[in-house]
Amino acid sequence: SVAWSPDGKLVASGSYDKMVKLWDPTTGQEAKNLQDHIDAVFAVAFSPDGKHLASGSQDRSVKIWDIASGQRLYTLGDATDGITSLAYSPSGKQIAAAGYDKTIYVWEVGDSDGKLLHSLIADEDSILALAWTPDGKMLITSSSDGSIRFRDAATLDPIRVIDHQPDWVEALAISPDGTRLAAGRFNGTLSLFDMKSFKELIGPWVAFENPGLGTRASGDGTPGSGSPAGAQFAITRPQN
Repeated sequence: SVAWSPDGKLVASGSYDKMVKLWDPTTGQEAKNLQDHIDAVFAVAFSPDGKHLASGSQDRSVKIWDIASGQRLYTLGDATDGITSLAYSPSGKQIAAAGYDKTIYVWEVGDSDGKLLHSLIADEDSILALAWTPDGKMLITSSSDGSIRFRDAATLDPIRVIDHQPDWVEALAISPDGTRLAAGRFNGTLSLFDMKSFKELIGPWVAFENPGLGTRASGDGTPGSGSPAGAQFAITRPQN
């Protein structure tokens, strides 16, 4: 997993080696190595203000880190299986996470601790990815049952379900204006969906010949893990 900091000055990565690392994108040099997870790290996300980083792991935990010091602030340990995806709300006051236990967790988070607000067994199979809309009103999830679900962020109840995807949707990204959803699949294909009609606008097209695709919307709304200015991007593939 990779994520850009809101100011574009850092890239965070999580890996099978249990490490969370911060990188300088201008030099490619490691800036910090954040160590506390005891299993593979599958998800990382910066807070909207760029002060904190959240990481989710196969060790069933979400950890919150202070960017300036590189210190772990606290751990959210309510999940019963590995965490595959997480996201801050646009306000930065909440974090949503999900994974192999088919459950979505939403915590209220601060500088020193977090509190579980609600959780919901939300799918019939493992949840692979989630994304919050820019207005904070919807949470989109994908599952290994081949579905994409558009949910009310307050209740987590599905508003619309798109079934029968060509392969597992392992990455979701919403354009900055909230009008488009990019969905990246394990087979290397990518599609764009309209957020109002929920219809597929473009795709599926082949983004990679090798399986696995990680994507986030860039600053101009095009697919890829984009820097805030939209001038750089990073992509991820699973480890062979």
